Amino acid sequence: MAGHDGIGYSADSPILDLAAAIVKAAVDDYVKTLRNLWSRNLDISRKRKLIIEKTELEEFFHSSWYEMLTDIDPDFLVYQCKILAKEKEKKAIERKNMKRIKQKIKQLPVMITFRPHPLLTNGIY
Repeated sequence: MAGHDGIGYSADSPILDLAAAIVKAAVDDYVKTLRNLWSRNLDISRKRKLIIEKTELEEFFHSSWYEMLTDIDPDFLVYQCKILAKEKEKKAIERKNMKRIKQKIKQLPVMITFRPHPLLTNGIY
């Protein structure tokens, strides 16, 4: 952990756990904020609030307090958060598309059962 006084912390230190929890909460908030910003159904006031939240989180990642909590490079962390947010958004889009496809399939009329051509089955049917 950056900024400690050289005494050191054990791997199971509650202080390290708290520092990790603070950074993880900021990461989770940042990823969520990014995904919400990409939403198409935002009114201007909601979008402004999200931009402010994103900026505040980026300021935290570049703050001296953040440096005291972790040695992780803030620019690297922000980059990784953006990658994670994109991956989560892609998966959400895929789930939504699969749901739409399943709904469309249910709406299709019942098809006549497939009966293979006799030449394709070598006369076995």
